[in-house]
Amino acid sequence: MPPHRKKRACFIDPDLVREMVMADSDSEAPQETDSDHGDSDSDSDFDSGPTRKVPRTEAPGVSDFEFAPDAAVPEPELDRDIDEDFMHDSDSEVEDEVEHQANHNPEPARHEVDDDWISMGEEEWAPSWQNPYNEEPKLLFDANHFKPVDFFYRFFPEDLFTMLAEQTNLYARQTIQRLGVLQQHSRLNKWTETTADEMKVFTALQISMGLVTKPAIHMYWEENWLIGTPGFSKVMSRNRYQLINSLLHFVDNEDRVPRGQPGHNVLFKVQPIIDRVRPTYQEAFAPGRDLSVDESLAAFKGRLSFKQYLPMKPTKWGIKFWVVTDSSCGFCLDWSVYTGKNDQQDRGGDGLSTRVVKDLTRRYAGSGRHVYMDNFYSSPELYEFLHNENLGACGTVRLSRRGIPPIMREASQQARKGEPPKFFRKGDLMGVTWHDTKRVSVLSTIHGTGCTHKEIRDKQSETGRRQVQKPIAVEGYNKAMGGVDLLDQRMAYYKYPTST
Repeated sequence: MPPHRKKRACFIDPDLVREMVMADSDSEAPQETDSDHGDSDSDSDFDSGPTRKVPRTEAPGVSDFEFAPDAAVPEPELDRDIDEDFMHDSDSEVEDEVEHQANHNPEPARHEVDDDWISMGEEEWAPSWQNPYNEEPKLLFDANHFKPVDFFYRFFPEDLFTMLAEQTNLYARQTIQRLGVLQQHSRLNKWTETTADEMKVFTALQISMGLVTKPAIHMYWEENWLIGTPGFSKVMSRNRYQLINSLLHFVDNEDRVPRGQPGHNVLFKVQPIIDRVRPTYQEAFAPGRDLSVDESLAAFKGRLSFKQYLPMKPTKWGIKFWVVTDSSCGFCLDWSVYTGKNDQQDRGGDGLSTRVVKDLTRRYAGSGRHVYMDNFYSSPELYEFLHNENLGACGTVRLSRRGIPPIMREASQQARKGEPPKFFRKGDLMGVTWHDTKRVSVLSTIHGTGCTHKEIRDKQSETGRRQVQKPIAVEGYNKAMGGVDLLDQRMAYYKYPTST
């Protein structure tokens, strides 16, 4: 788990926003009538009535792409088929997540007896490593004279703004052509083509909304002296912001492959951004020895076929990502979107959890790094594969996994609080069961059978203290597994205030 947060630190420098806005400083903000700052505008082409609310417990179903009612203006129905990719039936993945998050009384599985596992007793043992990795994490570019905006452009290259402007303008033209004669008060009558510089200003305002949070978008343009943010109206009018936001596009809709045909991609709408941004992480940063693989959830309340429900997480509904990070600082090294069971085709006989780890760590094969994961991913088969790739592995494990020996399951069931841990080994793979506050089982190709001796508080003891033997594998897991949690914690500080 990440360290206790004492106070909110500022990781985003306001200078970043200032630099992006200055890119469009030569052009003044559009002049507006008083109605631009009012509560609403008449917009017959855009307004299809009040935004529909999605109950928090409603499972995803077949519907138009639907947003939560955070935004001040209802989302326009610009293109009835725009979100067809996100509308097909899909059961929520509740059962998968419950299994992932809780492992109480796992159902017995069909186990194969493996005579290669041996009980270690009090014998000391440590795995052998040929090419251990001992370098510290580091940037792969010279940042001595970088300003905050330079770091931003390192991960979101400037040519993307040109692409955003081109695709948004294209979609605006397609929309106006499709609607034909516009009604008198339609905002589309005021549409003028956007530019790369204006898209920078638009993006800067979105970043600013994470720095200065408000309940609704329109409040950023309030003229009230107490709650107003005058910088917003100085660089872009409210109506212009909302018009760009409603027309924002990353790809030409006409290039979409229909569902059910070869080449269909459920992430078609955002794939150009993914393809351009994702490689920048590896190009910018070399991680240290320890990596952690886990899932992350981007909050989303609308209707989406692959929206996930994670009952054990603070944010329960959203889009699930598989993420690998540097354990020491939480830097995101790579990620992929989980798009549901129907879009996760089995490759090479691997299950989903095994495939996720292999895909995210492939770049580091042969490096001697250590990969930490929880019991959703861990299995003897995966650990042996990673070991053959000169990657160490450590993590909690479900005793119902194929390949876990019966002697290890029996030892876990018989373990009593305060007793020494029980160790087992198969080649360079070590397993340990231990009962402290609860039973825990860990696999590792990194750690040996050593223990750390600690004194902890115990109300049931006569002295109020007791000595415990903590396996070094458990100690290492606790220290290195929190990379993705640390990433989530830091991203939450600057969460964009709406779900649109």
